[in-house]
Amino acid sequence: MITTMRSAMRRLPRLATVEGRCSCHDRCTSRQAFSSSSHQVSIVYGSFCQDNSLMDAEHIGEYMQTHFDSTETGAEFRISDPIEGDQFDFEALGDTDYLIVSTSSCLGFPPSNFIDFSHQLKLAAATNPGCLDHMRHTVWGNGDERWRATYMSMPRYVDRLLEECGSTRFYARGESGEPHAPTGADGCSVEEWTTGAWKAMLESGRGDKTNRALAVSWDALWDYQSSRVHRDVTEWGLQDLVRQTRRYVLPGGPSSFAAVGPEHGKMMANLRAEEEEKYRLYQEQMLARRKK
Repeated sequence: MITTMRSAMRRLPRLATVEGRCSCHDRCTSRQAFSSSSHQVSIVYGSFCQDNSLMDAEHIGEYMQTHFDSTETGAEFRISDPIEGDQFDFEALGDTDYLIVSTSSCLGFPPSNFIDFSHQLKLAAATNPGCLDHMRHTVWGNGDERWRATYMSMPRYVDRLLEECGSTRFYARGESGEPHAPTGADGCSVEEWTTGAWKAMLESGRGDKTNRALAVSWDALWDYQSSRVHRDVTEWGLQDLVRQTRRYVLPGGPSSFAAVGPEHGKMMANLRAEEEEKYRLYQEQMLARRKK
């Protein structure tokens, strides 16, 4: 079972101790250690304010751990505990077969605990498209209609970025309170969506990991009914992200999935210098006003 204590979430994914899965507490780092029918499932979230996406990630993980039965599925699923994006080892995506993301938006940008993950993902998509072609994914999103312009933007964008990285969408993205064609819901709940996502994962898990024939389209959730608000996505570049979040250091540097050289570090340094210069000018202006 998954603990609800926030402190417990700030660690690397722990493999669930369920029959048919590894019982160790350290992330297995070799794909060859797994059998051909074994699938690593990582659950990553970005959440703030009321922590809806955190609670939804907990529900998703708990449901899947509880309903797992290797004798029925014919495949093994190693389901890790949910972890916030910035505590997740991005390199672990190399050992991940299924990625499930639960996130909200912060004015169209990632929540504060999902910034580094988003930076790494955007960098990989921009410089090395197709680098995650071994992986399958789906996304659950939360949003607030009061911020209409950027409503559901981050869940939609991270779903698109994962696709640009080569990952195959195995189940239609779910958006809280929005229509969802696969479940038939006019206003989808995380409970309805999780049940459908689990069934879709079991079905896809029976086949070859590289079989992309059953890929689901980005807008499949709207097959019978469009969004109540809009279907827009606020896309951002890396410089936009860094300026907006003022996070000028990427822990560990670019991942091995990104094809970048020293230019990334130079960009980060230039943006930091730009911000420091703005602050210096602001201080000079304030000092001049006090002297008047």
